[in-house]
Amino acid sequence: MIRAAVKGGIQCVLGHLPGGAKGYRELTRVHMGSQATHVDKLRRVWPGYVRVFEDRCAVDLDGEHIWIHEGGWTPYPPLLSYLLTGSGGVVTNHEARVLDRYLSRAVEGVLATELPGPVPLERRSVSKSCDFDRLGAE
Repeated sequence: MIRAAVKGGIQCVLGHLPGGAKGYRELTRVHMGSQATHVDKLRRVWPGYVRVFEDRCAVDLDGEHIWIHEGGWTPYPPLLSYLLTGSGGVVTNHEARVLDRYLSRAVEGVLATELPGPVPLERRSVSKSCDFDRLGAE
């Protein structure tokens, strides 16, 4: 709780300075590597999102299209969307780009996410066998 309050206070101060928000993103996502822990956070929260969609909203995600606003600088959201729906999700990042150093962590994180329902085996096998290093080189 204290950590979140301190982080929020720093974000608030920097957000009011000229160039502060951009500087904060650069510092945390590029230099400090906090996007790696962002994958851990997504692994914790996405199972809850899936439960809300399926149980409370009565939405069967299979075959649907998912749009994520500000998904972070990681391919985790579209990869998990593929597991859930059969197609990659659309992610809107107004400034960000996926950083190559987070790619393998995102793939491992997606495959390790404990989703509340079954995921078709063929989706998991495609995700495991995809040559993401080759994709990043193109």
